[in-house]
Amino acid sequence: MSLPGMEPGRSSSFQIDNSRTDRSEGWSVLVSGPSSHVLDPDMLTDLWGQTMAEPWAGGKRNLFIRIHAATVTGRHVHLA
Repeated sequence: MSLPGMEPGRSSSFQIDNSRTDRSEGWSVLVSGPSSHVLDPDMLTDLWGQTMAEPWAGGKRNLFIRIHAATVTGRHVHLA
């Protein structure tokens, strides 16, 4: 399987955010760098064996992408 426009080594980004309304705080992390499909059979076995949160978006989940982190940025935000 391939993703449209996904070429080996192409730069990709992944962002994850969370908030704690009970503590009036949140955080955001962005990882960017060259990406590739995970094809190693042993690594795929390990990844498929992990317990993961259920994605909120629908669709099949049968492809793993590795991002080789060139930059990692983030912030922690809290109300004083």
